[in-house]
Amino acid sequence: MTKALPTADVLPAAVALATDIAVNAAPVSVAVAKRLLWEAMDKSVAEVSAMENRLFRTVTSLPDAREGIAAFVEKRIPVWAGRVSTDTPA
Repeated sequence: MTKALPTADVLPAAVALATDIAVNAAPVSVAVAKRLLWEAMDKSVAEVSAMENRLFRTVTSLPDAREGIAAFVEKRIPVWAGRVSTDTPA
C-alpha cells in the first residue's frame, strides 16, 4: 500500500498498518516474506521465483494457512499456532 500523508498522520498510519500485520498475518508467513525480500537483493528473478514457489508451497501447507481462511470466513481474529523460531521453513 502506498500513501502520501501529512507529517502528523504518518506515525498513526504506520502503527495501524503494523497492528494489522501483527494481528491478521501469520507470523511464519511474515517471516518468510521478509526473508525473501532480504535474500532477493543479490539473486536473479528466476532464483527468487524458485525460492518463492518452494516457500509458498511449504507455508500454505501449514495449519496457519487453514486458520487464516477460517478466521476470515468466520469474521474473527485468527489464532496463530505457528512459531517463527520453530516453524519457518529452511
